[in-house]
Amino acid sequence: MSTDKKRDFLHQRFGLPHDRIFQSRDRSFVPSIKIATLNKGIDVILSAHTGDLLHDTWECMALFGRYVDIGRRDVLDHGRLNMNMFARHASFFSFDLGIIGWRKPELFQRCVAILYLILNLLLILNGNKGSLQRFSSNID
Repeated sequence: MSTDKKRDFLHQRFGLPHDRIFQSRDRSFVPSIKIATLNKGIDVILSAHTGDLLHDTWECMALFGRYVDIGRRDVLDHGRLNMNMFARHASFFSFDLGIIGWRKPELFQRCVAILYLILNLLLILNGNKGSLQRFSSNID
């Protein structure tokens, strides 16, 4: 997480413990994740990192982990990905939600509806009785 304000938002809104929200602007998150997961890694990563940070994040994958790249810069620039994580049965997905909305609007609507349900479930499970209205950009 790049700012304390964003960290506090995730903690207050979704009940994520502060010690599970990591710095994302430099590679300092790598050893923190290894410690927090006892070197097991992360099961699912949703990331817009590019370049070295994409590779550092990829190296944090757990056995059978899933990496979802929403930044797409490295894909569009024909970047390379270290193959060693595939030996851990990790998967790498890259997609542009805007293209899905344009080319497959029904799929886009289902994806947004599922995401909305998941986020509301997180709010309920963490004791927040409110419902998700919409994300505001005022947490930047």
